[in-house]
Amino acid sequence: GAVGWLLSKVLNPEKLALSPAEAALLVVTPYLYVSCANRAAVRALETQPTNLDRVTRPSPDRLDYELFLSKRNRLVRRAALAAQSADGGDHAAGIAWWLFRRWLNRKPGDFHEKTLESLLGPVGSLLEDIPNDADRKLVTELFELNTLSMLLRSLRTSFDATTVRPRRQLAGGNLGEQHIREQLLVAVLTVAHHLAIDPVLLPDVVVEHLGISYSVDLRQLRRTIQTARWDQHGRTRVLNATCHHPATGLALRQQAAALDALLGAVDVQAGSEPQLEPLQDLPAHATADQVRAAVDTGGKPAYESTDLRFRLADDRIQELLMGEQLYGDPALAIRELYQN
Repeated sequence: GAVGWLLSKVLNPEKLALSPAEAALLVVTPYLYVSCANRAAVRALETQPTNLDRVTRPSPDRLDYELFLSKRNRLVRRAALAAQSADGGDHAAGIAWWLFRRWLNRKPGDFHEKTLESLLGPVGSLLEDIPNDADRKLVTELFELNTLSMLLRSLRTSFDATTVRPRRQLAGGNLGEQHIREQLLVAVLTVAHHLAIDPVLLPDVVVEHLGISYSVDLRQLRRTIQTARWDQHGRTRVLNATCHHPATGLALRQQAAALDALLGAVDVQAGSEPQLEPLQDLPAHATADQVRAAVDTGGKPAYESTDLRFRLADDRIQELLMGEQLYGDPALAIRELYQN
């Protein structure tokens, strides 16, 4: 959706002048991203994602998952406490699945490439139905693993403003010859991904406010994301969203700040790199000036402030008070407590 919106409503089609191969990659990549993430999750279900305890005789993947969990003890304890409460099951599951998806994103590249390779298997049989040799060669090169894996990897990592990928030629020397601007594709897909607000990639402040006395409501969070929009003000896009919890508001402000930094980096590159020149029509900035608290029928806001520094969960307060056990130095613990 976000890619289509950028191509049809924001960027100038004549200046963009997409080749058929570039258009195909812009259409296919978002679907592949979601499909790869879901298939990777299914492949890793044997790790028992919602079981955050240690198991006997763990598989290599389960062992790696437990190592990942050991570095996030506070959330693991929080999920265990939420699971014991009468109405905390959704929060316990939410924490567990968030941890699981973050762990999957951090797995080595060969894991994701094998997942992608399994999805691209049917392409080989489709090639037999293409009668024209030139078209068959073009489609074969278009769906090569290295190009698609690079595009998918770019959606899981930060935009690299220091490197410009070259134009790449496909099916050279025959009637199907085309060029693809890899850096342009990466930029468009990355901006679209930030605009779409992937809940799995929201800042940690959301999951930090699950399973506590003042928790984020996950259903309300989904509704907030689904109804959020980016309004135009000149070359700035303003995030407009109604939030029911200050953690949601803060997360969306951080999301807008990340998009603002990305748009700035793309705008700088577009001014100096010929293949990115059409992207000068993208917004140059993003803000969260219209992210606000929801109000009830009486006009009372759902919260008064998005400043969460004074909203500490009970288990985090306990960690801060552990002194030397946590920090190795009582002075560090006192300083951390004072700063929070």
